[in-house]
Amino acid sequence: MSTSVHIACPFPSHMQLSPWRLDRPEFASILAIVREQRYQRGATLYTPGTLLDEIFIVKSGLLRLYIISPQGKELSLPAFGPGTMVCEQALFNEKLSYACAEAVGEVTVYCLSKADLEAVLQSDSRLMLLAYKTMAAKLDYIMACLHVFMLQDMEQKVLWVLRQLAATGRGGAEKREGLSVKVTHEQLAAMIGASRSAVTQCLDAMAAAGIITKSRGRITLSELAG
Repeated sequence: MSTSVHIACPFPSHMQLSPWRLDRPEFASILAIVREQRYQRGATLYTPGTLLDEIFIVKSGLLRLYIISPQGKELSLPAFGPGTMVCEQALFNEKLSYACAEAVGEVTVYCLSKADLEAVLQSDSRLMLLAYKTMAAKLDYIMACLHVFMLQDMEQKVLWVLRQLAATGRGGAEKREGLSVKVTHEQLAAMIGASRSAVTQCLDAMAAAGIITKSRGRITLSELAG
């Protein structure tokens, strides 16, 4: 069990990573051309080999992206919440996906074609600049994930993901609840690419050490987690 709970790892802010809230006036031109699609927990939006010719924007819920090696080892990007654009690389080239996109819980996404989004961005330089900025933030996010998942132990992985969920509100945390995250052990395991039993064992040890408190479907970070 690690005694260090602080992870000095750069992470883009929620607004840098997830600014595409289409209910805002500045996104009216995009909202007018999207269609909504709902996915149940565990459903996949795309799998390896899928032609990436459509862009998704998360309206509600959580998505995770992950890849699986030929040896069966999984590497996951844990949580993309409301306002996050996924598959934006389709804007630059059409290629087959090498990753999976999966709904962590029930998820609703906006879907639009590459051609439609290109037309909107070309007509509005502000949205074009925003697209570039969010792609840069996504790269920062991926680097932060690699730092944690490749170099840190289980406790640090779990704690890092809980912090991101609490800080951005993606885990259902309300402001009045502070660092309280609505997430199940199964969902947390999916986000960090570990087994449910390993995550449960880790959470039990963290609770015993006073780092977190647990209730059904919710985890609260204590001051020791700061």
